[in-house]
Formats: sequence, structure tokens, C-alpha cells
Amino acid sequence: MLIICANKMRLKLYALILLSGFLLPMMVKVLKAESNPCYVAIIIDDFGNGSPDTKDFLELETKFTAAIMPSLEHTESDAEALKNCGKEIILHMPMQPHKGKKSWLGPNGLTTDLSNEQAKKNIYDSLAQLKYAVGINNHMGSKIMEDERLLDILFKIASEKNLIVVDSKTTPKSKAKMFAEKYNVKFFERDMFIDSKDINKVRENLKRTIEIAAKKNFAIAIGHVGPAGGKITARAIKEIYDEYKNKNVKFVMLSELAKIKSVAINCNR
Repeated sequence: MLIICANKMRLKLYALILLSGFLLPMMVKVLKAESNPCYVAIIIDDFGNGSPDTKDFLELETKFTAAIMPSLEHTESDAEALKNCGKEIILHMPMQPHKGKKSWLGPNGLTTDLSNEQAKKNIYDSLAQLKYAVGINNHMGSKIMEDERLLDILFKIASEKNLIVVDSKTTPKSKAKMFAEKYNVKFFERDMFIDSKDINKVRENLKRTIEIAAKKNFAIAIGHVGPAGGKITARAIKEIYDEYKNKNVKFVMLSELAKIKSVAINCNR
């Protein structure tokens, strides 16, 4: 009888050990997931155009970063309105694409035919219009983001003014990261473009952004005010935010993301 009881005790002990070995790692993973949320930063491009759907973005509870075009009629008024609504601002710097018209860039755009001094002036003048700007991203710019001379100028100014730079990834041949490393600039790359005429597609793109963030701890999505995105994008952002705001996903502004050392790209590595 004593032998049978002892054997039963051993079996229970072995079962407990095996169960502990299975459950403990799972509990650790759950605790890690709860303590380490993933971060999503949404950038909305093309403010400054006075688009009617600017109001839809101003009313969003969701944190986002507004990328404002320089030298437009509503550049400064949009900046004030966004700032007053608690949104963050970056310069949406017009840059020459491989295909397209120079007239699309406005008076302060970056083009490959500019001298070094004129390129610097265009960047400084554009930044002067947006006194609240914490960073820069590119409007179009597939040609400029491959141009080492102009990227050197851009990143040197970003370093001097302690600005974040976001590569919108309009070209797979971008050399931006190389200059971020050279000048030790806080630097991010776009993960998803989210706009579509179909709101279900915008929701899907936002959910894919969250999936990317869950894998690498953060992700950056870019949408647009105006015809490219507008009301549909704003509505989808609101719906996805409402769905995920109480989950382990944090919607943050670009500067907040840059302060999270575990997710910002460390150019010193």
C-alpha cells in the first residue's frame, strides 16, 4: 500500500514538473507581451493644401504626425490648427521624382539642378515656415532620395536642428539610411501606405501595419489628406483606433517613437 501511494505521489510530482515546464514559458510570454506593447506611428501627408477633409483629421482622437507642404496658401494656418489640436508637425519636403513636373514641387522644392547653396536655402526657408516641426519626410522624391549630394545637405541640416527624418520609401534605391548613420540623425522608414478608395482596404492596411509592429515592436504608416486619402482614411483610422486602443497597441506620434530607445533605429550600432 505504501509503495502504491509513493508511486502515485511520484507521478503527481512528475506531472507537476512537466506542467510547470509548459506553463511557465507561456506565462513569461504573456507577461512580456503585456509589458511590451507595440507602437504604431501614423503620418498624414499633404497638409497645407486647404483640403476640406483637413477637419476630419483635426477631429481624430488618434495621435498622428502631420506632414505639411511648404509655400502653400494654407501651410502656416494648417500648422496652427494642427498644433492647437495637439497634433505633431513635420515638414513634407517636396523633392524631385524620376518622373513628373518640377511645377508639382512649388518654389522651394529640391531638384538635382540646384547648387548646394540654393538647396540649403530651400530647406531652411521651408523649415522657417513650420516653427513647430520636429522632423522631415519626403514628398515624392524618388530621384532625390538616391542623390548623395543632396542627401548629404539634407541630413546635415537635420543633424544641426536635431530633426527626425522619415524616408517615405518612394524608391527601393534610397540612400537615406547611409546619411542618417553619417550624421547620427534619428531615422525611420515607412512600412505601409494605407490609402485606398475602399475603406475596407484602408482598414486592412492599418491592421497589416499593426501586424508589422507586433513583429518588430513598431511600424510607421503613411496616409494622405485630400483626394489620395481624405475622409475615407480619417474614418478608417478612427475605427481601427477604437478597436485597438484598449489592446496592447499604442498609437504614438513620431517624436514619441524616437524617444523609445528600444525601437528607434540606433545609428551608432
